[in-house]
Amino acid sequence: MSFSKIAAVLAILASVCFVALLTLQALEMRHYSAPPSLWPTAAR
Repeated sequence: MSFSKIAAVLAILASVCFVALLTLQALEMRHYSAPPSLWPTAAR
């Protein structure tokens, strides 16, 4: 495989991972909007 083909595959892979990360972040913000229960008790 040539370098440009490897770079294209890596770019596509990075894009897919980035979109998956954004999707997980959006789902987390939508479904887990409650304040964290562990942090306030650990801070005291």
